[in-house]
Amino acid sequence: MNKVIKKYNSNMHRVFVYGTLKSGEPNNNVLQDRTRGTALLVGKAKTCLEYPLVIGTRYNIPFLLDAPGKGKRVIGELYDVDKKMLNTLDEFEDHPSWYTRSKIHVERMPDHESQIPSAVMKEEVCGYLLQQYKPYMFERAAVEEYRSRSSDYLSKEDRASIEDYNFKAETKYMDKTADRPCLTEYSTAGNHERPYDKVGDLGHESVEQNLIEFWEANRRYVLLTE
Repeated sequence: MNKVIKKYNSNMHRVFVYGTLKSGEPNNNVLQDRTRGTALLVGKAKTCLEYPLVIGTRYNIPFLLDAPGKGKRVIGELYDVDKKMLNTLDEFEDHPSWYTRSKIHVERMPDHESQIPSAVMKEEVCGYLLQQYKPYMFERAAVEEYRSRSSDYLSKEDRASIEDYNFKAETKYMDKTADRPCLTEYSTAGNHERPYDKVGDLGHESVEQNLIEFWEANRRYVLLTE
């Protein structure tokens, strides 16, 4: 059995990408942009455990659900990135509020395109997983390897031409609402813990600031339904 290696160059971070960041996919330019940091292709890899890699929303976005042991062993690519590029990826993936950068185990695959030769075959690396996803995501077919050409992926630029649509609310339980029950009827009666009932009660001169504080105080009461 190959030993699992946890560290490489102390100045670099090894990241597993499985979707639109891969070579030949729509967002690989993020990893190629040297103004955003350094990224070196290590090669192809496959997760040691099964994960559900599903395509969802009207944008056909790939989601890797944080449910090890379910789905399929997922094929992707490994990159060594510096701290600047890691920060770029965190921003791109909206870590930690959307995806969560987590440790996963992967197994290297034979690959002639690698920029970094390595005899290590099993490694602990970083990967961006979707947590607090909604149960219906499991109803979608899990795929082993993502290809945008077969899924009609819609880029972030193209999404601007579509009517307002919150794909995040469709796919994920957001923030502190995940463990709250869904209601069939809402009433303010008896809701004495609610911080503010009116935006105007906050007292800021700026209407924008009033709205921001109102949202921060009340967002835990927002109930996301299926």
